[in-house]
Amino acid sequence: MAGLPIVATKCSRHAQLAYVVMALVALDQDHGKLQAGLYFGGHVRILAALGQLPTDTRTRAMRRAIQELTDLGIVTLASRAVPGRHAVYRINVDLEAVDNSTDDGLPEDRMEDV
Repeated sequence: MAGLPIVATKCSRHAQLAYVVMALVALDQDHGKLQAGLYFGGHVRILAALGQLPTDTRTRAMRRAIQELTDLGIVTLASRAVPGRHAVYRINVDLEAVDNSTDDGLPEDRMEDV
C-alpha cells in the first residue's frame, strides 16, 4: 500500500485509525458504477469500528482526522455529503491485489507453523 508509510509516520493516531478502518471497509473491486477504493461509510461507522459511541466531540475529532488524511493526499474527497448521504472518499493506495497465499489460504511464511 503506497499510502501506509505516510500514514504511519506523518499522521496523528486518530488519522491512522481512521485510515485503517476506511481502507478495510472501502470497496476492494469495482461494483457497478462504484470504483474500487471508495469509502462511503461515514464518521459514525469509523467510530463504531473503533468501539466508540458517536458523541459530538468524537465525531468532530474524526472529521479532523479525515481532513488530515485529505490534506496529506492519502484520501481524496470523491463526493461531498448531502442530506441523507455520507461523503465518499477515495483511498489513494495501490489497489492491485497481490496473492501471497497458497492453495490452503495460508500465507507462505506461515506454512512452517502448520
